[in-house]
Amino acid sequence: MAYERELAVALDKLLASFQKWKKGEINAFDADAKIHEYHNGAARELYKLYVTGDPDMAVLIALKNGILQIEDLNEDCHSFYQERVRRLFGPR
Repeated sequence: MAYERELAVALDKLLASFQKWKKGEINAFDADAKIHEYHNGAARELYKLYVTGDPDMAVLIALKNGILQIEDLNEDCHSFYQERVRRLFGPR
């Protein structure tokens, strides 16, 4: 859920670049550069965090950054993650 939410934000930024290109506000080379920036930047970092990284840490980071709310998690996990977030990042 967090991966999809963050990916959607990154893709919206890329879409905005395409819309600028279609309006003639940037040229095709600039649009192409935005694709490479997305691929080598946001897409790669999100993939590393959510696909190849530690899933537990990804959940904690998403909670800390407000990508996920505790209510998004399975109810059985609420107290576990609330305590871990509090210990790692302090009171919210």
